[in-house]
Amino acid sequence: MIIGCVILNYNDYPTTLTLLNMIKRYESINYIVVVDNNSTDNSYSILAKEESSKIHLIRTQLNGGYSYGNNIGISHLSKYKIDLIIIANPDILFEEDIVKKMIKSFMIDKNLSAVAPYALNSTGRKTLEPAWKLNNSFRELMQTSKIISKLFKDGNKYSEEEIRINCCSVDILPGSFLMLDYKKFESIGFFDESVFLYCEERIMAVKFKEKGYKSKLLIDESYIHNHSTSINKSIKSYHRKQRIWLKSRKYYLLKYRSSNTGFKVLVHVFYIYLYIELLIIAFAKKYFN
Repeated sequence: MIIGCVILNYNDYPTTLTLLNMIKRYESINYIVVVDNNSTDNSYSILAKEESSKIHLIRTQLNGGYSYGNNIGISHLSKYKIDLIIIANPDILFEEDIVKKMIKSFMIDKNLSAVAPYALNSTGRKTLEPAWKLNNSFRELMQTSKIISKLFKDGNKYSEEEIRINCCSVDILPGSFLMLDYKKFESIGFFDESVFLYCEERIMAVKFKEKGYKSKLLIDESYIHNHSTSINKSIKSYHRKQRIWLKSRKYYLLKYRSSNTGFKVLVHVFYIYLYIELLIIAFAKKYFN
């Protein structure tokens, strides 16, 4: 099997180099493409020094976000007739043994579209939820609110017992580090480039589920994720990050979770409240933190 890895860089070459220097010796990975998402610093010239027959560097014409940049990298890797793709945020670290176990998962289950291990922070603790459920549309809309979501039982979380009972089969895997079957990913049109950042995993999960494909969490394997290190460097404002998140979430809800006109109207109306809520939270963070 031919394995390719895509690493997306934007104004954060030190973090990207740390990962690159770790994995470039991994024999289980045949090609690594670093996509510099039109960085405004000297990332491209520094990363160019790492180019080789195995490590390729591409510079995009614009910073089109996570989906755009990763699709550019995947398109480049397709020239080498790859079978599996690793999507890796620059702020992660993983051992080669994990790559081998991810590959083995695809060899065992031919209906598998995506696989990922548990994410740990730098101290070895579990970070955010390792995977999520796809909720019904109304609950997903309500959970977009930081305040109203607290009134609902958070039904999108898996317990470890549920994951084990389901033989590690889950709906949504985090996009920070995962391996994808190239042909199955191609069949759903790769990442949806209409979202700049956030909700890519949910969109992918919906499309995989519609095709009848499975996603798997490797519950006994883990990697280190210094969560949002690169995002926080490039987008420092909490308010801006939340506006991007709300925009992506709205697109996801309207395109992929709206089954009728009534729900679409509800989304538009509810978003008026969400933007007011965002202003209140931003004001509170600024003056009361």
